[in-house]
Amino acid sequence: MFSIKDIKSEAGTSVKRNFWSGVIVCFILAVFFGEYVFSAYAITSYGGFAADYVSSRSETLTKYRKMTNFDYIKILLINEEVIDVYESYGIEAPYGTDDIKSAKLSKEQKKEMNKKISDILPQKSLINKIIGYSSDVISLQNTYPVQVAAGAKSLFNRHTFTLGVVILIISILGMMFSFFVGFPLKVGRSRFFMENLYYEDTGAARMLFLYRQGYIIKPCIIMAVFSALKFAAGLTVFLYLPVYYMYKQIPYILAENPTVGVKQAFKLSRQMMRGYKWRAFLLDLSFIGWHILSILSFGMVGIFYTNSYTSAAKAKLYLVVRKNAIQNKYEGYELLCDRYIDLSEVDDDEKALIYRENEYAKNADMEEKKRLHEQKEISQKQTELERQKKIQEMSYDIKKLPETIKELPKNIKELSKTIKDNSEDKISQKEQRKTQKTHTDNNKKEQ
Repeated sequence: MFSIKDIKSEAGTSVKRNFWSGVIVCFILAVFFGEYVFSAYAITSYGGFAADYVSSRSETLTKYRKMTNFDYIKILLINEEVIDVYESYGIEAPYGTDDIKSAKLSKEQKKEMNKKISDILPQKSLINKIIGYSSDVISLQNTYPVQVAAGAKSLFNRHTFTLGVVILIISILGMMFSFFVGFPLKVGRSRFFMENLYYEDTGAARMLFLYRQGYIIKPCIIMAVFSALKFAAGLTVFLYLPVYYMYKQIPYILAENPTVGVKQAFKLSRQMMRGYKWRAFLLDLSFIGWHILSILSFGMVGIFYTNSYTSAAKAKLYLVVRKNAIQNKYEGYELLCDRYIDLSEVDDDEKALIYRENEYAKNADMEEKKRLHEQKEISQKQTELERQKKIQEMSYDIKKLPETIKELPKNIKELSKTIKDNSEDKISQKEQRKTQKTHTDNNKKEQ
């Protein structure tokens, strides 16, 4: 069993090694993908003024920005159109219909109407609170498939058609951005913090690990399944932690070997975390003080230290459970084959050799890319030269075209003369043959 103190000690040391690179990596994920909840809340709140101003220009966008994850879930499950829902419960709308249709109810009015619903349906009150709480906890995580489904359902209601179109467009674009950019960068973050534990010159560009390796689709599919599984488990509240800790090593497995399959990644993570889930939970819980400081500092402590610190600790935890999986030869352990990751038990001489090998591999990769780039440039130059040659030939032919046209009558005249001469020759030859035949016939008669 690993020591939480030792893991945090090594993580703290690695954070100082490439401080600003770690800050940049975590900041990008917090701003664009809602990672690191405490920092993300602070960052998005600063940008809320501009977003409110932009959305205030459009009533539809205003409605969209006011919607929470719980709203999307209600749209899917109970046909959430404000008037229809309240009237279906036998509640007469106490406010103007136009206000309800345009979703302009105040918070107090909505609370009053929700209270009436709770009074009528007390058995659903607890369920709604649980779903509302869990959806708020993961509100900064990507829930685009739910939004797409809610937007599609809204298209079938004339009051919510425009809002449904907006939800669909924004959520589909967001889903594509999350799939092709967010998931690769999250895997790249795992790679960065694993390398940062031992390498002095780890740069923030290691976030682009999957792009550089050329493996995108399969790792992104695995991350999408992992994200959907976490979201579904989060709706139940009680299953979220077991599912999260069971499969939390998936991004790190992909960061080590992006060629693994879906079943392999999930099974390997499940085996690696067997017997470690409780200790992993205690490790995360030990950072509660830093998270409180982050809240008190409006996210600044998180941005400049806690996010990197916790990420480094999680990377070190992966190396611990990885080592255990290899030693015990869990099924699929041979997929954990990157010898450049864990240097914890390597002596200084061998470590220096691995450093050199790694640098050699990087240089060889750079040389190969340079060679391919030069070949591409040469090919492009040849193609351009051939294109220019064809253009020159065409221009030369075009320049000669007036002369050709000018000589055309002469050529036609010569051609007609030639045709006439040929026809006269043919007539002459025909007459000769006829005369010769007549002469021959006369000789035969005389004989």
